[in-house]
Amino acid sequence: MSLSFCSKEIANFKEKMLNLPSGKKAEIEIPACMLRSRRFVTGVLRGLFDGDGSLSFKSKWGLGHTYPVLSYTSISEPLIRQLQEQLRKLGFTVPKKLEERENGTFYMWLNGDRNYEKWMNTIGFNNPKHLTKVVLYEKFGVVPPMTGLRERVKLILRTVELSELYPLSEVRLNKNRILEKKVLQNLEHEESYISELARYCSVDRRRISGAFRRLSKMGLVECVQAKNGLKSIYRIT
Repeated sequence: MSLSFCSKEIANFKEKMLNLPSGKKAEIEIPACMLRSRRFVTGVLRGLFDGDGSLSFKSKWGLGHTYPVLSYTSISEPLIRQLQEQLRKLGFTVPKKLEERENGTFYMWLNGDRNYEKWMNTIGFNNPKHLTKVVLYEKFGVVPPMTGLRERVKLILRTVELSELYPLSEVRLNKNRILEKKVLQNLEHEESYISELARYCSVDRRRISGAFRRLSKMGLVECVQAKNGLKSIYRIT
């Protein structure tokens, strides 16, 4: 893909004000004006990962492809360093190591469910190549490797069954969905505090809080103030 400007003023603004040169981008950086607010930072991160980033699901501990990994590769070391710094400021767990590959590019990554969940709650994606993987992960708890966009759309629409592309023996239930089901089952009887649900579901408060965030986004539960005014209590909407 190429981009051409018929306006010299726009070209000068891009190169001199935003410091985005034409040609090779070996030392490119995020413009300082895009780092002045959290809203700008999250927008820039979403745009960069939508374009050149990768979302994949690895096979770990002998299970299916269920382990989320977000990664980004660039020829510009300053850009990768900036990405690491901004992601740390947003609360992501970012490895200190920066991998330099033989082809002269630099590689960074975010591993695990916690980073993935935080990304979806604070940044998200707009590119269908990533969104279709997200839908499959939320639906099946697994994302078959080496699938193209069309194949993933067919899986989502159920015009192709998962077992046709991926052995059912490799599929595991999505742990998030199991926890959410337990939470909803408990709330069917009465309102409840996070601490009570944590004991009922035998998990820590952080995982229960994550389940509530996901259920709240779907409009299934709501938080109300308890009568004592000290704790938040949850109920089904």
